[in-house]
Amino acid sequence: MTRPGRHAIALVVLWAAVSGCASVPLQNPPTVQGMATPELTRIAILRAASREDWLVDQEAPGRIRARVQGSGWFMSTDIEYGSDITIHYADSQGLGYQLRKGHPYIHGGYNSRCEDLLQAIEDEMKLMARYPEPPSAAPEGLPPVGAMPPVEHFPPRLQKDLQLKAEPAPAPAPEPPPQ
Repeated sequence: MTRPGRHAIALVVLWAAVSGCASVPLQNPPTVQGMATPELTRIAILRAASREDWLVDQEAPGRIRARVQGSGWFMSTDIEYGSDITIHYADSQGLGYQLRKGHPYIHGGYNSRCEDLLQAIEDEMKLMARYPEPPSAAPEGLPPVGAMPPVEHFPPRLQKDLQLKAEPAPAPAPEPPPQ
């Protein structure tokens, strides 16, 4: 025989697990200082987002909306930049976002992923400050996104197959008949 108290405890534990007791208060990372110009800050943010597997959904001057997702969940943040950088919650699914007494709660992974993103942005800014690109390395003349890379970037066997056939030289103009 089981005691009724054990069933009640089991139900309370099950209810607590299902109702999201694993969620924590949503905490946006602290504001940090940006780089010398908003454009440099933007580049650092985009590099860091890519490195951390975030995808950029929207971009406007001073704001980037980025998301990261897994199997059955996603989270989206707004990264505002100028002289400072701030990261704010935008949207999520499958992370148990809810308001409790007016305060947002979410799966603890949200906070840690935002902190990781901010750390990656700070790391990129440090790298960019330490190793500034010389003016000759400006992105002018780069092929458009989606263009085929230069043939020399392929393995030698493929290079041979991909080489453009040289256009035949134009035939020389016929010489006038001797008179």
